Amino acid sequence: MKYIYLINNKVHEIIEEFDPVFPDVPITERYTAEFLSHCVTVEDDTEVNQNDIYIDGEFVKPIEPEPEIPPETLPDYLNAVKEQKITQSKISLQTYLAEHPLQWTDGKYYTITAEKQQQLTSKLLSATFAKQTGTEYDLKWNDTEQVCISWTLENLTALAFAIDARVTALVTYQQEKEREIRDAETLEELESITVNYDEVV
Repeated sequence: MKYIYLINNKVHEIIEEFDPVFPDVPITERYTAEFLSHCVTVEDDTEVNQNDIYIDGEFVKPIEPEPEIPPETLPDYLNAVKEQKITQSKISLQTYLAEHPLQWTDGKYYTITAEKQQQLTSKLLSATFAKQTGTEYDLKWNDTEQVCISWTLENLTALAFAIDARVTALVTYQQEKEREIRDAETLEELESITVNYDEVV
């Protein structure tokens, strides 16, 4: 197993689960829980390199500058630019999610990245199970300032729904732009397509 430390969905560090220098020290003792919460785990044979971008559960290479392409290869070039622009739209979406937390009714801001959504879902499932079984469970969640406070299941569920609605709107926008990009028939038409997540209300 490998741990991939991400910053704005960009691979910053690749960490082996077992360090040959300290074979008896588990990774949970070598790194803090906060650090590991920013990592995704993958199998040892997963191909991943530093600076790769993590999108939809896969690692993709950073986008390189567009090369000069002879006119006779224009159809292939158009398709290549389409794929590049689609990939860029997905990278931009992940960055946007990381940089634009949701302001909740308490005036605080809450992170809406995919990783945070997964953690939130896990918390809610644990709290729901605890409630069903009559088990005490202190349901806590933190804002972007990393301040953990206790929540009721109802209130944190409402926050989760609000985050889901915001992310769904942004993902839908990206998918609509991806369809526009794929439908473009010329380079001029393709270049006229802009992706601006600030347009999503």
